[in-house]
Amino acid sequence: MRFALLSLVLTSALYADCTAPVFPAPATSLRFIEKRHSIAGDTQSEMTWSNRRIQGDRIQWTQSYTVEGQEPRLETSHYRCTEDGITPVDEGTTFTGAQYGKHLESGATWKWTWAGEGISASYDYRVIGREKVTVPAGTFDAVRVDYTAKVLSQTRGELPLIHGSQWIAERVGLVKQTEDDPALGLTPEQSTLELIEAQKAKSR
Repeated sequence: MRFALLSLVLTSALYADCTAPVFPAPATSLRFIEKRHSIAGDTQSEMTWSNRRIQGDRIQWTQSYTVEGQEPRLETSHYRCTEDGITPVDEGTTFTGAQYGKHLESGATWKWTWAGEGISASYDYRVIGREKVTVPAGTFDAVRVDYTAKVLSQTRGELPLIHGSQWIAERVGLVKQTEDDPALGLTPEQSTLELIEAQKAKSR
């Protein structure tokens, strides 16, 4: 699964807080390395989130994605803000809840669902607590969030559970994500996303 972000409508009183700890305001860009493993082989790519901007209840940023041996792919990702976090806006797909939550106290939970043509998924998130995590960008005191996903395909029925974890560091954002997807694709796949660099906005 591509690491996607998600959204809902937020009341006007909360527009100024149209963000989530996964990508805090001080960051101008977050650069990641993504590694994927399956029986079909291993792949490695780079992903960058940059140029975050907010308009009303919408948040968007530029995402670049470069797979080894291929030209970079550049696109703008759009999200809507909710009281619980952020969720993507994508024509043809219906989203509810939040993929990246705002409330990271230990034991907090939230849900996220998406539904497209012929397939749908329901995600359950739970905050596990604080952990030290080491990635290429350094060692961080992060909050760990675990999740599971049930995927229903019209052609294949209910697929085996997806399991994943996210590590989110204060004033940095997402620093690591792992996912074990046994069946959404044609073959089981494990993926790891790790922060390489976080560039901060320059003070004026």
